[in-house]
Amino acid sequence: MLLGFKHKNHDNSINGNLISLWTGYPYIHAFIIFDNGLVASAWKDGVQYKTIDEVIKNDKYFVFYDLPDTINKYEAENFFNSQIGNRFDWEGSFFNHVLHINIENKKAWFCSEITIKLLSILYPESIFGSLNPAEISPGKLQYLISKTSP
Repeated sequence: MLLGFKHKNHDNSINGNLISLWTGYPYIHAFIIFDNGLVASAWKDGVQYKTIDEVIKNDKYFVFYDLPDTINKYEAENFFNSQIGNRFDWEGSFFNHVLHINIENKKAWFCSEITIKLLSILYPESIFGSLNPAEISPGKLQYLISKTSP
Protein backbone atom coordinates (compact mmCIF):
# COMPACT_ATOMS: atom_id res chain seq x y z
CA MET A 1 0.00 0.00 0.00
CA LEU A 2 1.03 3.56 -0.62
CA LEU A 3 0.03 6.89 0.84
CA GLY A 4 0.07 9.57 -1.85
CA PHE A 5 -0.14 13.34 -2.08
CA LYS A 6 -0.71 15.58 -5.08
CA HIS A 7 1.19 18.87 -5.37
CA LYS A 8 -0.67 22.08 -6.23
CA ASN A 9 1.31 22.41 -9.49
CA HIS A 10 -0.03 19.11 -10.85
CA ASP A 11 -2.76 20.75 -12.87
CA ASN A 12 -2.06 24.36 -11.85
CA SER A 13 -5.75 24.91 -11.15
CA ILE A 14 -7.21 27.88 -9.34
CA ASN A 15 -8.83 25.45 -6.91
CA GLY A 16 -5.51 23.78 -6.10
CA ASN A 17 -3.72 27.07 -5.64
CA LEU A 18 -6.48 28.33 -3.34
CA ILE A 19 -6.30 25.17 -1.23
CA SER A 20 -2.54 25.63 -0.93
CA LEU A 21 -2.94 29.30 -0.04
CA TRP A 22 -5.61 28.62 2.60
CA THR A 23 -3.80 25.71 4.23
CA GLY A 24 -0.25 27.00 3.89
CA TYR A 25 1.02 23.74 2.39
CA PRO A 26 1.88 22.80 -1.21
CA TYR A 27 0.12 19.41 -1.19
CA ILE A 28 -3.57 19.60 -2.00
CA HIS A 29 -4.87 16.04 -2.27
CA ALA A 30 -4.33 12.87 -0.22
CA PHE A 31 -5.14 9.26 -1.08
CA ILE A 32 -4.26 5.64 -0.40
CA ILE A 33 -3.34 3.14 -3.09
CA PHE A 34 -4.43 -0.28 -1.88
CA ASP A 35 -2.61 -3.47 -2.83
CA ASN A 36 -5.16 -4.09 -5.59
CA GLY A 37 -3.87 -0.94 -7.34
CA LEU A 38 -7.01 1.10 -6.79
CA VAL A 39 -6.71 4.65 -5.47
CA ALA A 40 -9.08 5.39 -2.59
CA SER A 41 -10.07 8.94 -1.69
CA ALA A 42 -12.79 11.53 -1.61
CA TRP A 43 -12.76 13.28 -4.96
CA LYS A 44 -14.75 16.27 -6.18
CA ASP A 45 -17.29 13.76 -7.52
CA GLY A 46 -17.50 11.86 -4.23
CA VAL A 47 -15.94 8.96 -2.35
CA GLN A 48 -14.79 6.31 -4.79
CA TYR A 49 -11.91 4.32 -6.16
CA LYS A 50 -10.06 5.55 -9.22
CA THR A 51 -7.38 3.87 -11.26
CA ILE A 52 -3.76 4.95 -11.01
CA ASP A 53 -3.92 6.17 -14.63
CA GLU A 54 -6.87 8.41 -13.77
CA VAL A 55 -5.02 9.97 -10.86
CA ILE A 56 -1.32 10.09 -11.73
CA LYS A 57 -0.94 12.20 -14.86
CA ASN A 58 2.64 13.29 -14.16
CA ASP A 59 4.36 11.58 -11.24
CA LYS A 60 6.80 14.44 -10.67
CA TYR A 61 3.94 16.28 -8.94
CA PHE A 62 3.27 13.50 -6.43
CA VAL A 63 5.00 12.19 -3.36
CA PHE A 64 4.45 8.65 -2.09
CA TYR A 65 5.13 6.88 1.19
CA ASP A 66 5.19 3.11 1.59
CA LEU A 67 2.71 1.91 4.17
CA PRO A 68 3.75 -1.12 6.23
CA ASP A 69 1.70 -4.24 5.75
CA THR A 70 -0.98 -4.70 8.39
CA ILE A 71 -3.67 -7.22 9.20
CA ASN A 72 -6.10 -4.29 9.35
CA LYS A 73 -5.96 -3.58 5.61
CA TYR A 74 -9.12 -5.56 4.92
CA GLU A 75 -10.98 -3.69 7.65
CA ALA A 76 -9.83 -0.40 6.08
CA GLU A 77 -10.93 -1.52 2.61
CA ASN A 78 -14.31 -2.62 3.99
CA PHE A 79 -14.76 0.74 5.69
CA PHE A 80 -13.87 2.58 2.50
CA ASN A 81 -16.27 0.40 0.50
CA SER A 82 -19.05 1.32 2.95
CA GLN A 83 -18.42 5.01 2.22
CA ILE A 84 -18.47 4.79 -1.57
CA GLY A 85 -21.12 7.09 -2.97
CA ASN A 86 -20.92 9.64 -0.18
CA ARG A 87 -20.32 13.11 -1.51
CA PHE A 88 -17.25 15.33 -1.24
CA ASP A 89 -17.52 17.55 1.84
CA TRP A 90 -17.05 21.00 0.33
CA GLU A 91 -18.60 22.69 3.36
CA GLY A 92 -16.45 20.79 5.86
CA SER A 93 -13.31 21.52 3.89
CA PHE A 94 -14.13 25.23 3.76
CA PHE A 95 -15.17 25.59 7.40
CA ASN A 96 -12.32 23.46 8.78
CA HIS A 97 -9.45 24.76 6.66
CA VAL A 98 -10.43 28.30 5.72
CA LEU A 99 -12.53 29.51 8.64
CA HIS A 100 -10.95 27.11 11.18
CA ILE A 101 -14.37 26.13 12.51
CA ASN A 102 -14.52 22.40 13.20
CA ILE A 103 -17.54 20.75 11.60
CA GLU A 104 -17.95 17.11 10.66
CA ASN A 105 -20.44 15.42 8.36
CA LYS A 106 -20.37 11.63 8.51
CA LYS A 107 -22.16 11.37 5.16
CA ALA A 108 -19.54 13.44 3.33
CA TRP A 109 -15.75 13.45 3.33
CA PHE A 110 -12.87 15.50 2.04
CA CYS A 111 -9.71 13.74 0.90
CA SER A 112 -7.43 14.07 3.92
CA GLU A 113 -10.31 13.39 6.28
CA ILE A 114 -11.10 9.97 4.84
CA THR A 115 -7.40 9.22 4.34
CA ILE A 116 -6.69 9.83 8.03
CA LYS A 117 -9.72 7.74 8.96
CA LEU A 118 -8.31 4.89 6.86
CA LEU A 119 -4.86 5.33 8.42
CA SER A 120 -6.42 5.18 11.90
CA ILE A 121 -8.05 1.86 10.98
CA LEU A 122 -4.84 0.53 9.42
CA TYR A 123 -2.64 1.59 12.35
CA PRO A 124 -4.86 2.13 15.43
CA GLU A 125 -1.91 2.47 17.82
CA SER A 126 -0.28 5.21 15.72
CA ILE A 127 -0.64 8.97 15.85
CA PHE A 128 -3.50 8.68 13.36
CA GLY A 129 -5.80 7.27 16.01
CA SER A 130 -5.40 10.45 18.07
CA LEU A 131 -5.93 12.96 15.26
CA ASN A 132 -9.25 14.57 14.44
CA PRO A 133 -9.44 13.84 10.69
CA ALA A 134 -11.58 16.91 10.02
CA GLU A 135 -8.84 19.22 11.28
CA ILE A 136 -5.99 17.99 9.07
CA SER A 137 -5.49 19.24 5.52
CA PRO A 138 -3.73 17.14 2.86
CA GLY A 139 -0.65 19.34 3.17
CA LYS A 140 -0.53 19.11 6.94
CA LEU A 141 -0.87 15.32 6.74
CA GLN A 142 2.01 15.18 4.25
CA TYR A 143 4.08 17.38 6.55
CA LEU A 144 3.38 15.11 9.54
CA ILE A 145 4.26 12.02 7.50
CA SER A 146 7.46 13.59 6.17
CA LYS A 147 8.61 14.29 9.74
CA THR A 148 7.99 10.72 10.91
CA SER A 149 9.13 8.74 7.84
CA PRO A 150 12.73 7.54 7.53
